[in-house]
Amino acid sequence: MKTTRYFKEKVLVKRPYLKEEWIEQIVHKPIKTEIQEEGKVRYWGYVEDLKKYIRVVT
Repeated sequence: MKTTRYFKEKVLVKRPYLKEEWIEQIVHKPIKTEIQEEGKVRYWGYVEDLKKYIRVVT
């Protein structure tokens, strides 16, 4: 999966428990999707290992 420098240096550093496979799964099969005004897309998905929902913004 292609990611940004920001993602690798900021997001994963702040949230080291996240796995890229979870993020990729949510982007490909989201429970909910929402397009923001500036064109970014929010994807929500449930991660069984964490027992919670996470949001991915692209």
